[in-house]
Amino acid sequence: MKHALVIGGSGMLANTSLWLANEGFTVSVIGRDNHKLSKLTGMSKNIIPISVDYYNERLFSSEIHNSI
Repeated sequence: MKHALVIGGSGMLANTSLWLANEGFTVSVIGRDNHKLSKLTGMSKNIIPISVDYYNERLFSSEIHNSI
């Protein structure tokens, strides 16, 4: 299965995240807004939400490592 990681994918890149999901990718979406992530997750079963503030480098790195 194809996997994509989209940083900021619940905001300006939400349509890109959905497009990738509709193309058969499993899409890990990193975002800071839980409401936006939940809304996006409800639109496709191929979306994996990752709620993390990418300014926290240690947590961000850990979440990316866990999602891949």
